[in-house]
Amino acid sequence: MINNGIAELTDRAGKSAINIEDISPGKPVHSLRFDVVPIKVAGAGTYRTCALFIHNLRKTFPDTGVASFSLSGNPSDPTEPAKFQFDLEWFAAPSAVPAPLPSASAR
Repeated sequence: MINNGIAELTDRAGKSAINIEDISPGKPVHSLRFDVVPIKVAGAGTYRTCALFIHNLRKTFPDTGVASFSLSGNPSDPTEPAKFQFDLEWFAAPSAVPAPLPSASAR
């Protein structure tokens, strides 16, 4: 399931005219209602294309949030694309249903 999401994320990046150099999903963090899968995305693009990608991300992936956004350019060469890193969080269905807590009468 994560592979499908990464493939679609890469496709959307290409349509937004940003160049993804690395996508690294992290270890899921499990909770009662959902799992949070951190995804680091790094690459290059203009400020405008990066901002547009993040803006459209919310429409395309409503279950994905942006934890952080970093964009750095080279002031001595403004024609060079800026480097970006997005730290995304995908809120996925829980991977396992936790066992119910024992009732008070069973203790």
